[in-house]
Amino acid sequence: MACPAGQAESVTNATADDDTLLMCGITMVTSSVFSREVPFKLNQFAPIAMTCLLPIGFGVHAGLPVNTLKEFIDLSKTRPGSLAHGSIAVSTRGIGETFKRAFSAKPVSRIR
Repeated sequence: MACPAGQAESVTNATADDDTLLMCGITMVTSSVFSREVPFKLNQFAPIAMTCLLPIGFGVHAGLPVNTLKEFIDLSKTRPGSLAHGSIAVSTRGIGETFKRAFSAKPVSRIR
């Protein structure tokens, strides 16, 4: 089964001896964190395998004077509040926030 919220709910409503399998991505986790309107709780599932890793890339405007992630972090520290981060999906929104905290970077305004 893919992982829209309704299908996740179907798995939570299945009997314990049912042969229902849910395959999902990080969207299931982020949806449960960022949305109040999901019909499930993560503790209703038992993870049994990770089937792949999803690479996450960082990109900047070509005009920004950085060529590496380290240079971006250093630049963000010299220009607090002036840099922004955005994401194309709910599943990557938290990555920008995690990045800021992990590297003490200051690019704080999130673009929707």
